Amino acid sequence: MFNGQSVYNIDDKGRLIFPPAYRASMGLRFHITKGLGKCLFVFRKEEWDAFNQTLVGQSFLDPHARRLQLHFCGSATETHADGQNRVPIPQALREYAGIENEVVIVGAANHIELWSPSEWQRFNESISEEALLESAQALGMVKTNNALAEA
Repeated sequence: MFNGQSVYNIDDKGRLIFPPAYRASMGLRFHITKGLGKCLFVFRKEEWDAFNQTLVGQSFLDPHARRLQLHFCGSATETHADGQNRVPIPQALREYAGIENEVVIVGAANHIELWSPSEWQRFNESISEEALLESAQALGMVKTNNALAEA
């Protein structure tokens, strides 16, 4: 489970050191791919395998499935940290997300998201409490009295 956020630097070779709290949970190998909203998704191998299996189970002839397969699988790379805990982030993925010298590392439950500071700020400014409540309702997380349902 990944929670919280931190701002870290990308070195001149495009490498990132993940927060210590995330390292043990990430495992030895993980996948980085394009995310949604100009960010990158980082999945542990087990989470990637489950996510990828969902995509593999869809017909590439279905335009919705193909769009998702190309977006996520077409940009995915398997990687690992070196002996100094540095993780290479491919240039094409950094460019997609607008990540240059700094990156906001955000825990998103079963995966990690990497954002440029400006895109992360823009994303946060675009979300209202009403939109959050609407999302919670759509996922069945809200009781009839508008209190969040107990997990």
